[in-house]
Amino acid sequence: MNTAEAFLLLSEIQERVQRLAAFVDEEAAKLKAELNGCQSEKVKITHAVAVEFGVPYIEMFNKHGRASDSIARHVAMMLCYQGNESSGSVGRFFGKDHGTVLNAVKQTQARMDTDEKFRDRVTRLEENIKAK
Repeated sequence: MNTAEAFLLLSEIQERVQRLAAFVDEEAAKLKAELNGCQSEKVKITHAVAVEFGVPYIEMFNKHGRASDSIARHVAMMLCYQGNESSGSVGRFFGKDHGTVLNAVKQTQARMDTDEKFRDRVTRLEENIKAK
C-alpha cells in the first residue's frame, strides 16, 4: 500500500467513525429524553429493573449478552406483561417477538417458584415500581 492509498483509507475510516459517533449521539439523546420524561410504563419498569440488577439500561435491549442481563430483561418483560401490556407490545419494546416474551414470563415465574431470594427481590422491585 502506498502513501496515497493509506491516506485515502484513513480518510474513509475517519468519515465512518464520524457517522457512527453521530448515530450514537443521536440514540443517546433519544434515550436520555425517554428516561427523563419516562414516557411509558415500560420505560419506568425497565429502568427500575436495570438499576436493581446492576445492568446498564441499554443492555436490557441487547440480543447477546451476559446471563445476568437476560435474567434482568426477563424480569422486566414479565413485569411489563403483568402491567396489562400485550406480549406483542412488550416484544416490540424489547426488539423481540411475543413468543419470546411469553417464554421470559414462564421462565421468570418458574425461577420465582423455586428461588425464594429471587422471588423476594422481584416482589420488592414490583412494589417499588408501583409505589412510584
